[in-house]
Amino acid sequence: VCYLSFIYHKLEGLCSFLVYGLLVFFGLNTVNDRQLNYIESAKSINDNNAIYKVHVSNIPSLKRKSTKVEVRILAVREKTGWRNLKCLSAVLYLNSKIRIPKPGDILLVNGRFTNIPPPANPFQFDYKVYQFNTGITKSAYVFNAQKITTLENGKGFAVYRFSSKCQNYLKQVFTEHLRDTVVKATVESLVFGYKDEIPDELTRGYARTGTLHVLAVSGMHVALVFLVLSKILGFIKGFRFSLILKVTVILIAIWMYCIISGLSPSVIRAGFMISFILIGKAINRYANAYNILGITAFLILWYNPFWLLNVGFQLSFAAVLGILVFNEKLLKLYNPENYLLNACWQIISVTLSAQIFTFPLSLYYFNQFPIYFLPANLIIIPLTTLIIYLSLVLLFVNSIPVLNVVFGWLTSKIVVLTNKLV
Repeated sequence: VCYLSFIYHKLEGLCSFLVYGLLVFFGLNTVNDRQLNYIESAKSINDNNAIYKVHVSNIPSLKRKSTKVEVRILAVREKTGWRNLKCLSAVLYLNSKIRIPKPGDILLVNGRFTNIPPPANPFQFDYKVYQFNTGITKSAYVFNAQKITTLENGKGFAVYRFSSKCQNYLKQVFTEHLRDTVVKATVESLVFGYKDEIPDELTRGYARTGTLHVLAVSGMHVALVFLVLSKILGFIKGFRFSLILKVTVILIAIWMYCIISGLSPSVIRAGFMISFILIGKAINRYANAYNILGITAFLILWYNPFWLLNVGFQLSFAAVLGILVFNEKLLKLYNPENYLLNACWQIISVTLSAQIFTFPLSLYYFNQFPIYFLPANLIIIPLTTLIIYLSLVLLFVNSIPVLNVVFGWLTSKIVVLTNKLV
C-alpha cells in the first residue's frame, strides 16, 4: 500500500507538471500565431493612398487637436475591385472638426495607412511595440472631412456601442448640472472612467500623489457598486431562492457597469473576481481568493494573451495580490476600538499592502514613486467615494427640479475641494 501510494503521488506530480507544461505551450503557441497574423496583415497593404473600408471597433478618444479612433480595416479598393483583409487593426486620427464616428460604424476612408514608426531615441517609450501588443500595426491621419464618409451606421447590439450611448447620456446629465468643465471632467472620470477632458496638470497632480487610480475605473469602483447594491437589495430574503435572485441582480448590474466603463483589464479583473465570490456564496462553496485571482488572470489572458504586457493589467493584479498577502497581517498589528480610527487604519493597511507589490512597477514604468501616497489616499479615497455616491444620487434625481440643483451644487463643491487638496 505504501509503495502504491508513493507511485500515485509521483504520478500526480508528473500529471500536474504535464498540465502546466501544456498550458504554457498553448499560451506561447497562441501568442506566436497572433504575432504572425499581425505581421502578415501589416504586409497586406502598402503605404500608398487608397480607399479603405473600415469598421469602428472601439469608443473614440478625444485628444487636444484630434480624435483617436481604433478601426479594423475590412477591405481596400484596387483596380480590380475590393480586396478583403483579415486581422488588420489600425488607429485613425481625425481632425477635431470632423464628426466623431460611433462604435460599429462602417466608414470609407480616402487616405494612407502607414506603419507606426519606432521611437527616435533608444530609451524613449516605444509606442510601436505598445500598439503592436494591442494588435494595431497601422495608423492614418485624416484632416479633410471630404475624405471620410459614413457608409453604414452601426446596427444590432455591440458592447462598445452600448457603452458609448450610456456614456453620452451620463455626459449629458453631468453637463446640465455641473457647469464647471474641470468638475464635470473629474466626475466623468470617477464615475465611468472617461478621462479625455481632464486637464494634464490635474492628472499629473493625482499621479504625483499616488491617487491616480481613483480617476480610472478599477476594482475600487466595482466594489463600491457592489456595496451599494448589497445594501439596496437587503430586503430580498426569507424565501427559498432569495440568495440566488439577489446574486443574479447584482451580477447583471456589476457587468452592466463594467461595460459602461469600457471593459478595461482592471475592470474585467474586478468583475470576474466579484462574480466568482458571489457565485461561490450562492452555491455555498468556499472561495479561495488566490484561486479566484489565478483563474481570473487565466480567463483574461486566454481571451487576449497580450494583455499580460498591459500596464493597467500588471498594476491591477499586483495591487490585489499585495492586498491578499499583507492586508490581514497588517490589520492584526493594530485594532482600534474607535470607529473613525479603525476606518483610517483599514485604508492605510490596504494602501500599504497594494504599494508593496506595485512599487517596483511604478519605478520601472514611470521612473518615480509617490512619497505622499499614504496621507493622500487617506484623504482622497473617502472624498472620491463620497463624490461617486453623490453623482449616482444626482443621476437618480436628474428630473426632480430642486433636488438635482442641491446635489449638483454639493457634488461640485466636494470635487473642487478634492482637486485643490490633490
